Amino acid sequence: ILQMLRLFLFIFYVELRLNKLNLIYFFILISLIILATIAIYTTLYLKNKNMEKKSLELLENNSLSTNRLKDNILSIRVLGVSKISRDECMSSTDEVQTCIWGDTTADQSIALVGGSHIEQWLPIFDKYGKQNSFQVIQITKADCPLGGSEYSPKDCLTWTDKAINYIAEKNTIKYIVTNSTRTYDHDNAENVPKGYSSSFLKLKQASSAKLIGIRDNTRFKIDPNLCLANNLKNPEKCNYRLNRHLAIEDPSVQYKDLITSIDFSDLYCPSTESCDFHEQNIPIFLDTNHLSFIYVDMIADQGIRILENVMPSQ
Repeated sequence: ILQMLRLFLFIFYVELRLNKLNLIYFFILISLIILATIAIYTTLYLKNKNMEKKSLELLENNSLSTNRLKDNILSIRVLGVSKISRDECMSSTDEVQTCIWGDTTADQSIALVGGSHIEQWLPIFDKYGKQNSFQVIQITKADCPLGGSEYSPKDCLTWTDKAINYIAEKNTIKYIVTNSTRTYDHDNAENVPKGYSSSFLKLKQASSAKLIGIRDNTRFKIDPNLCLANNLKNPEKCNYRLNRHLAIEDPSVQYKDLITSIDFSDLYCPSTESCDFHEQNIPIFLDTNHLSFIYVDMIADQGIRILENVMPSQ
């Protein structure tokens, strides 16, 4: 819209200089252009708001699978957030910021700590906590997996130390959950960064809680939903092989003396030979490297069955 406005301004400026267009007439035309621009912007804004409202209504009614894949793709930024806000509890500094989910009245707790790749599993842990009398303490910082990676902000290590200190002081924490590996958008270069293994050791020394690591999910060079949108009639054209993105064997098993590893990849790719980008018309991914919250919410019961093997209620 702004580009259109600049173009019209330029055209009328040229007319004014070359044809000596009447100045009053010029300003009338400019005013009309501005009004038209505002009207177009308002229409698009209201249309987007209506789409968000419709998406949230579908979400509340648990009827998204009856919606068209195309509509769910268009609404994914709303649907991806679900009932738990992605930004509400994300620290933007080196200070620890927390939110409590699950059974908020319970006297035992699970610490979910790291960046957005641990936060995305919240729907599973929130439901698990409510069913098994656990508070779920969200301790997260944007782009900052516990221990940091080469892509983390400079204050990530300071935040990591403060998060570990916070956990050490909370004797109600029975389980600590973080990411155990780091994936990339090329090859199967999944690994355990040094910062991760260092934080595993620090946590083991600082807390008696059981440390559990979730294997990182797949990442892609292009947005899966863009691929789906371009292949609505044949969405299987977007399918991928899991071993093109994950290592053949979970790299974190080498740290089994420090951390208990769990692998959720079966939840978003049951068939490793050909993985879909949607399930029941619901996009599995929010963007190039995060699962959508609404999809994680949909598979929560399957995730809980995996959790019950490694973190039984106490």
